[in-house]
Amino acid sequence: MTSRIRPRPWCGQNYGTPKSIFTRPTFVLGGSAYSNDPTPIADTTNGLVKDYLYGNGGQWKATYTRFINTVYGDSANQEMREMFFDSIVFNNYLQDFAGTRPTDAPKYDYSAERHFSAFIKILEQHKPEVIICWGDLAWKALRDDWGYGLGVQGRPLSIQGAFFHEYYRFPFAGKEILLVHVKHPSSSLQRDHYHKIFKRLKLI
Repeated sequence: MTSRIRPRPWCGQNYGTPKSIFTRPTFVLGGSAYSNDPTPIADTTNGLVKDYLYGNGGQWKATYTRFINTVYGDSANQEMREMFFDSIVFNNYLQDFAGTRPTDAPKYDYSAERHFSAFIKILEQHKPEVIICWGDLAWKALRDDWGYGLGVQGRPLSIQGAFFHEYYRFPFAGKEILLVHVKHPSSSLQRDHYHKIFKRLKLI
């Protein structure tokens, strides 16, 4: 299995520490990034996070803001956004740019071995206890066995009159990783609904 990860994941300075806003080391897994450049470089993800936090405005930033607001259950200010990224590991599942816009993403092969290999390498390096997976493309690409046995689906949670069951527990290197699926925040993510899910799962 290849050990190459391109681009390198973002890792916040408070990841896995008592200063984190999450109760456990948390890896936020996006689907893909977009660019006119043909190939991501090592610092693509880190540059994206810094541009989101400190760069000029752009419509693409709404995706990240929507998810961060969901974590807090409220509209986050700049300090809260910085605290969020200080608390997580973040990377996209696809190791390539998925074209120049989100509508290009479904055209790409998420099932290729190198994407899954890079994902596993992040788990080995950063040892998350929780993974929050954005959207269906990455979710469906993740395998049922991560090398240590099959993941086990959690019991349905009753949230606001509906049942949430898209979470699994995976054995990994002698420990357990909780995998949680959320709708991609580029769509109309239900803030209160997912915030309650995160609370019920004791992620925050």
